[in-house]
Amino acid sequence: MGFNHDQVNQFYDNLLSLQDKYKFKPSRIYNMDESEYLHHFKENVQPTKENPVLSILDNHSSHLSLAAINFCRDNGIHLLTLPPHSSHKMQPLDRGFFGPLKTKFAYECDKWLTSNPGRVIGQSEVAQLLNESFKKVATVCNATSGFKTSGIWPIDREIFSEEDFIAASVTDI
Repeated sequence: MGFNHDQVNQFYDNLLSLQDKYKFKPSRIYNMDESEYLHHFKENVQPTKENPVLSILDNHSSHLSLAAINFCRDNGIHLLTLPPHSSHKMQPLDRGFFGPLKTKFAYECDKWLTSNPGRVIGQSEVAQLLNESFKKVATVCNATSGFKTSGIWPIDREIFSEEDFIAASVTDI
């Protein structure tokens, strides 16, 4: 099925419905990969039923349990899952942080290998190169860009072109 119009439209319908109902400010919309961090998230973000937050998760079933859903419900955390097979286009962490981090890390590794011919990147070099890459991509600008390029904030359900959906059309037969 892949990244397709119907599932993406359903996501934006749900996002708009939640936004209309709770009026989340941009600072109250988050993207989280793992529900195991919910207690840490709650302590640091301090959501309440009167001042709720929206947490957007990928659609992998291992990321949510009934206990996690109940915890969120009790603590003012509204959950919205991304459509299946869409994180490469719609997950803010992938678009604004992990994608740029991967690109920057590859660049730093290539640069190191060019400067150190015949040597292999070892554990200490990996840590140094990853640290350099992280410092350059972990920015507020990249974080907000991830939400914008996925059409989550500001909400833009027209962010994707027909070309973005072509791969899914092959599997819709």
